[in-house]
Amino acid sequence: MKLLALDIDGTVVNSQHQVTEPVRNALIHAQRERDMRIVLASGRPTSALRHLVEILELKTYGATCSPTTVVKPSNSPRARYSMPSS
Repeated sequence: MKLLALDIDGTVVNSQHQVTEPVRNALIHAQRERDMRIVLASGRPTSALRHLVEILELKTYGATCSPTTVVKPSNSPRARYSMPSS
């Protein structure tokens, strides 16, 4: 098994904030045929990842900021960390 962590903007989604069909197909293929786990890493809030998890049929965790959170595909927090104030 391999892990592929991807930023969202400009990597998973294009400048129109859409997942193109070739990107979607490639990431689904990587999960199903190449035994890869795809993780979305983003500065976006956790709620903003929900539609991407569904579109990409993700089975693994995502990592977000606002606050820093690691989530399951079901969008339930697995761990949450707050950055200390300076």
